[in-house]
Amino acid sequence: MHNGDAQVAPPGHPRRGGAPEQHGLYSRHLKPEQREAFDRARLGSLDDEIRLAKAKLDWATRKWAQDEDGGLVTMRGEAEVIRPWTDVVGEWEERVRRLELARQQLLSKGSGSGKGAIERLMERLREDERHGV
Repeated sequence: MHNGDAQVAPPGHPRRGGAPEQHGLYSRHLKPEQREAFDRARLGSLDDEIRLAKAKLDWATRKWAQDEDGGLVTMRGEAEVIRPWTDVVGEWEERVRRLELARQQLLSKGSGSGKGAIERLMERLREDERHGV
């Protein structure tokens, strides 16, 4: 046999030649300085997701203040689409609101006896880090 039951090592693991993890959909839309923060972010961290959403909201709000009548230029196929800053800011505000609500719900579930959902999640993440997952 050729060890067919062996687990496949994750990207970047020495058994795979240390190949870096490929950047996916999210990182393609980040500026270089944002990509560094994205790469350092822990998986499963709702607080980091909230921070990122608030940073993007701040960015959109500043752009809106500089160009009140303009908007975010995006490409849809070969056509340029301008999304008004009011829409962009509103979408990031809604995202922050939903993430904060999710955080409150997780915290309220953890207020009973024993370990809460966040504590269990963080414990599992720390355990995964110790095992190199």
